[in-house]
Amino acid sequence: MDPKQTMHLGVGRGSGFSAETRKYVPGSAVRGALSAAWWRAHPSASQADFDSLIATISCSDAVVSWDAGVSGPSLQWTAGAAALDRKICKLCKPNDPGVPIEGLPWDATECRVCRGPLEPSKGNRVLPRGAEVLSATRVELNEREQAKDDHLYEREGLNTGSRALVALAAGRVKELAKTGQVLRIGAATSVAGRLAIADVVPYAPPSLAISPGKSRLRVEMLTPGVFVDEFGCAVNRPTTHDLRWSFQLPETAGITVERAFTRWTTSSGWHTMANRPKPEDIAVVAHSCFYVRVEVDEPITVPTIVHDLGIRTGEGCGWASLSTLLESADA
Repeated sequence: MDPKQTMHLGVGRGSGFSAETRKYVPGSAVRGALSAAWWRAHPSASQADFDSLIATISCSDAVVSWDAGVSGPSLQWTAGAAALDRKICKLCKPNDPGVPIEGLPWDATECRVCRGPLEPSKGNRVLPRGAEVLSATRVELNEREQAKDDHLYEREGLNTGSRALVALAAGRVKELAKTGQVLRIGAATSVAGRLAIADVVPYAPPSLAISPGKSRLRVEMLTPGVFVDEFGCAVNRPTTHDLRWSFQLPETAGITVERAFTRWTTSSGWHTMANRPKPEDIAVVAHSCFYVRVEVDEPITVPTIVHDLGIRTGEGCGWASLSTLLESADA
C-alpha cells in the first residue's frame, strides 16, 4: 500500500491533550478498511454476500517496508523488531548502520557495534530511516472562532515518506483488494489516512521439513496471540491443540512447549460501522516466541507462516512463523 497522507493509528485508552499513534497499521484496521471499500463499490450487495467473503479474510499488521519504493514483488514483510528471545543494545538505535534489527542471540554478552551492554528485547517495532512520527497541535474554537483557553490538543501521525506499507493476507483476497483501490485507515479520515493499494502479489512461503524423531522448533508471533486453556482462561502460550491445528501436525505427533518468551498486552479495536469498541481480550505481544519440542514417527513438512494460531484470528491475531530447527532435541 502506498500512503498518500499521514495516518493516526490510535493506541486505545488515553488521557490528556496528546493522542499517540502506532508505528504500524493493525491487521483489524487493514481488514476493516478493505471491507469499507468493498461496500462502497457494492452498495446494493447483501449482507450474506459480504459475510461469506469476509469470513475467509485474515490480514496481518501492515508494517513500513524497509526497502524504499511502493510496488513490486521484492517487497518483504519485515517488522523491524527484535523478537523477545533476542537481546538488543542499550546504547545503539535499532536502525543505526550495522545494528541488526533482528537483535542479537540470547547468550550474547556485548553489542557487536559499540561493545556496550545488552538487555532483553521487548519486541518494540522501529521505523526505517525516512519514516517518522509527526505531531500536529490544534486548538478548539468557540462560537466566534477564537481559541478556547486550555483547549489545546496534539495528535501524532505516522508518515512513511517514500516507503510502502506491506501486509500479509489470507483468503479470497483478490475479491476484496484491487490494485489502485483507495482506502481510508485510522482516525480523522477526512484529513488523514488516505492510501492506495500499489500491488497485490501472491506469496507462497516455503515449507519446513521435519525428520523422524525429536526436534526443537521456534515459533515467533508476527502479530499478537490470544490463547486460552480448556476452561477459557487466558494463558501465555498456545496449547497443543492450537499448534497441531495451525501447523498441520499429525495426530500422532508429540508436542511440548518447552519455553515461552512473552509479554502481556490486550487485543481489541474499534468497530467503525457500529461506532463502539470491540471486546477486549488478554493477549501476548507480537514477536513473542515459543520453543516447541516435536516428536514424529515419519518425515513431514509444515508451513513456515500461518495465520490461525489461537483465537481472534479474523481480527489479525495469530499470525506466526515457524523457523528452521534450532537443534536436535536428542543432543
